[in-house]
Amino acid sequence: MLVPEFRAIQAASTDEKHPYFLWTTNLGAHKNPFNAISALRKYYERLDGRLNCRISGVDSASFLKGEPPHLEPLKELVSQSRKLSRRLRFLGELPDDLYREELAGASFLWNPARIDNGTLTVVEAAQMGVPSLSSKYPAIEEMNERFDLNLTWMEAGQPNDMASGLKWMEEHANEVRTRLPAREALAKHGVERVAAAFWNVVRECL
Repeated sequence: MLVPEFRAIQAASTDEKHPYFLWTTNLGAHKNPFNAISALRKYYERLDGRLNCRISGVDSASFLKGEPPHLEPLKELVSQSRKLSRRLRFLGELPDDLYREELAGASFLWNPARIDNGTLTVVEAAQMGVPSLSSKYPAIEEMNERFDLNLTWMEAGQPNDMASGLKWMEEHANEVRTRLPAREALAKHGVERVAAAFWNVVRECL
């Protein structure tokens, strides 16, 4: 696995009155949208969650339009909860610079997917000095170990556990931030450093 080049940038907002975490997602079912929205509702209604949730990613601005069909129940979940609906902000797909600004300003990154190819967003967050709360599945466990990310875990199939994880990160994100790898350590996994080893693996397949 290679770490992409991801330069630091100034945060989009330094308004401490409206702190937030960033959820990067798309409309795929593997992104676990129903459990994620259920967890958010519990976080705000039962646990008095104080952080706003900003949502970015491909087609994420269409999240509550009910298409594809597996997203249909989300509209009702959100419409039934004023606390939840007031805390969500759908950003849609952002240009790279704006995405980096939003990420830099986040208290933490949230990855509630059930399974994925790992998602490099947690690496990008670490490069920006932002900790991540993630569900646990094989690809991202490998990524966590490979890059020493010190991810905080939650169970993607249990909205209560996901909500508790959000509350814990709300209270401890600054502490977790101190355990992130240095940018120099992540740079050791960049293309420039490992290109030769990467090519040797590819060459065996040719």
